[in-house]
Amino acid sequence: MKHRIPSGLAPLACLPFESQECRSLHWMPLAVRYKLDVCQLCLSLGQWQSLSLESRAFLLREPFATGCGSWFERLAVDRGARPLNEDRIAPGSFAEYVWRKLATGNGKFRSASGNGALHAVS
Repeated sequence: MKHRIPSGLAPLACLPFESQECRSLHWMPLAVRYKLDVCQLCLSLGQWQSLSLESRAFLLREPFATGCGSWFERLAVDRGARPLNEDRIAPGSFAEYVWRKLATGNGKFRSASGNGALHAVS
């Protein structure tokens, strides 16, 4: 299986490889995790699941702009997000962020020839 994520991807929807639990918004999609990380905010799975389905969908679809005081940041804080320790922030593009999540999650993905494409390792 191979996934290629364009570096300019605007994270406003679930990614093609995410599970059905993410697509149903039972689990937090990577797009929301990314936006929270960039805003240096943390929202636990319990907090995420206590939100209404409408609030979860809104946080997923909300366009994202970097910088303090963004609309997404205000929405997330209103819904219980709290400041995140800076040493946990994943800097860089959304593609780099997803790569780090996959590469460090279970070690079963690698990049072929450094082109950013992900390949499953059996």
